Amino acid sequence: MTLIERFAFIFLPVVAAFCGLWLGEHQAGPLPVRDLLAAVAMAAVTALALWRVGRALAVSAAIGVVLIFGTTWTIGAREATQAFNACVQNGEQVRVALADYRSKQGRYPATLAGLAVPVPGALRLPPHVLRYKRGSTGYALWFADWLVQHEADESHAFGVHK
Repeated sequence: MTLIERFAFIFLPVVAAFCGLWLGEHQAGPLPVRDLLAAVAMAAVTALALWRVGRALAVSAAIGVVLIFGTTWTIGAREATQAFNACVQNGEQVRVALADYRSKQGRYPATLAGLAVPVPGALRLPPHVLRYKRGSTGYALWFADWLVQHEADESHAFGVHK
């Protein structure tokens, strides 16, 4: 096997797993066209790189890359849904913790990691679902999916916008 063939056989399944997880966690809409194109592209690169070794091996490896991608994408999509739902259910606890932090420290934290409560919306690969930005006098919190965005700040509870 040449170096390119070894690369395709070993490295591309790892890339497929990573890309599948990341794309699954960061879905762009209800029909994952971008994600399907990524899976097809990785399968094509795998098949082309291994074609000289053997057609059966090339096709099998391409199918394996698609299966790895699809499995990790499904795991990532499930995690993203759970993280989004956790933000819906526990987002107000973060606002309460931010107010408590400010009353004790006199300012808002630079990141949410400094809070005494678990922060919802964590994913395996960043960026996380719940976003936070500290301003000069306040903060902004938000999380979104392909359909709606939830926003809050120091004086307003979470509101939903389409």
